[in-house]
Amino acid sequence: MDIGFVGLSGGSALVARHAARAGINVFGFDPEGRAAALANERVLVALPNAVALARALSSAPRVVWINVHPGRDTELVIQDVWPELAAGDVIVDAGAARHEDASRREAALATVKIHFIDCAVAPAEGDSDDGPALYFGGSSAAAQVFAPVAEILAPERGWLHFGPAGSGHFFRTMLDTVPGQIASMVKTMQSGNPDGNAQLERLRMLCESFGKDANK
Repeated sequence: MDIGFVGLSGGSALVARHAARAGINVFGFDPEGRAAALANERVLVALPNAVALARALSSAPRVVWINVHPGRDTELVIQDVWPELAAGDVIVDAGAARHEDASRREAALATVKIHFIDCAVAPAEGDSDDGPALYFGGSSAAAQVFAPVAEILAPERGWLHFGPAGSGHFFRTMLDTVPGQIASMVKTMQSGNPDGNAQLERLRMLCESFGKDANK
């Protein structure tokens, strides 16, 4: 499996490190030069731009993980990478995009049969080797393709599909608004406590409902 990271700030660097530890082929490009440091740590192969990164991916499904400034910057990266991908590949938007952008991008990429995922990254509790928790939105088909990837990248019981495109960004908004409460729920879920599962299921239903309403 190959994963390419465009933008390596914050949680995306953690995801890249965890992917490398899991034996995934990791490639990276960062407009602000962060890829070079991770290449020196032998976490990834650094590439000069997003197009070169997409071309370097060879193992299907190819995954391009994007975490750059929302809006125009993200749009330009998507425009650069999608022509280099094929049907069944996945583009993950892990930035702070609006749910309207997620819905529009999913619809556009669906015309060329490329899956779109919008993903919130929650730092793992305790040992950083466990990897960050991942909470994402996207179609059922996209989630089916991305779930095995999330299974590798996230700790045990550390990922959840929240609903349609936009749901992951909605969760990110909640994570930014009430981080303490969300972190507590994530920790409880990862411990296997049924209370945490029940709380997150209620939150998932809220995000799913939001995503459906946003996509009407």
